[in-house]
Amino acid sequence: MDVIMGMQDKIFVGDRPQTPEDYLKQFALSMGWLAAAFSRNRRQGALPVSSRGPKTLKELAPAAQMFKPRFCEGAVQRDWTTTDIEQIVSKSNWSWDEEASPSEDIRVYSMSRSMTKEQKKATPGAVNAAELLKQLRNTLHKESLELSIPYLSFHRICWSVLRSIHEHCRPTLRNMFGGGYMERENQLPFVVGYIFMAASNTQTLSGLLGAKKSDEVTSKLLSEAATAMDECITTVGKQCCDMLERLNFRFIDGMDDEVEKEGDKDKNENN
Repeated sequence: MDVIMGMQDKIFVGDRPQTPEDYLKQFALSMGWLAAAFSRNRRQGALPVSSRGPKTLKELAPAAQMFKPRFCEGAVQRDWTTTDIEQIVSKSNWSWDEEASPSEDIRVYSMSRSMTKEQKKATPGAVNAAELLKQLRNTLHKESLELSIPYLSFHRICWSVLRSIHEHCRPTLRNMFGGGYMERENQLPFVVGYIFMAASNTQTLSGLLGAKKSDEVTSKLLSEAATAMDECITTVGKQCCDMLERLNFRFIDGMDDEVEKEGDKDKNENN
């Protein structure tokens, strides 16, 4: 999940949420409600809905997407436009980290949300054919992760996590919001909103979530959800890592670095 979130420019509307009220606001915005719903001068009533609907993941791999019409949709255009060349020169989010790469054969790429100095200076007219092909090759290689992420598998995993959280929190949800808080399984994402609303001062989100049965503000649901989430992380986390390793992706965190350092230290002491 961290990898997918890191690939998206803006997961949150505005700053990262810090309080239950912020969490609830971000939930409502992601479900397709307008920011105006949370203005101080708004009249009471149903929340204003965005015409765009719920927030979705943006399409990634901009350079590779140039070839989508030709190879996936049967488009006849084969030449490159100025826009296509700009995609290659300036739109990729990935850059080669020379210092972190152990050799020419093994390259380490990092993602940046801002353009590099070279990207800002480059223009379609200033790049010759050889340099353009080199950048295209490197960009397509960098974007292989974005194209290889098994989104449908991750969607099923996330849905199973939501089911587990719901089952764990069901009794408390009924006590706080009544038996009609959820009618169908496709409303499972609303459980997230109810958990946040229970820990906030908000009583209801008209048109989105039902009302609380009392004025109580409690983190009980958050704690229950955290317990269920911790149980899921052990099994689901390994499942996700195994899935990515089958695609030849390996992710190294700080713990791996510490283990490697300890191993090198032991070798040096033995020698």
